[in-house]
Amino acid sequence: MTLRDLLGYKSHQATSKFGECDEEEVSSVDHKKSAKPGDPPLTPDSAVKVAPDVLFSEVQGEAVLLNVKTGIYFGLNQVGTNIWTSLKESITLGALQEQLVEQYDASPEQWTDLVALIIDLQGQGLVEVDASGPETA
Repeated sequence: MTLRDLLGYKSHQATSKFGECDEEEVSSVDHKKSAKPGDPPLTPDSAVKVAPDVLFSEVQGEAVLLNVKTGIYFGLNQVGTNIWTSLKESITLGALQEQLVEQYDASPEQWTDLVALIIDLQGQGLVEVDASGPETA
């Protein structure tokens, strides 16, 4: 099983009534949206953290994320939720990958699965990425 299989995430566009979503709206969300053109490529030294305008709620081990600026909300399964909680503080993708390899017996070659999730979250404005590394205090 790949890390991508374990992640199981999906996005939806919120309606005017919070929490309601119909099939037409779901199909209109661009699930392949990626980081902005010109953004530097993600590397193990890239630092990732939760964007400031994102609300998070955990229900039975799964997460619901809401970008309050765009109305886009994401659902993450337990593995995705574990990744999300690791992003509360700035963390490098390399350190995050090491955690996943250890916790889920994932292979280091599954780097592309982690990068795909981070690019999708970044494209939806849910995380911020700093290619220069983590912030230091």
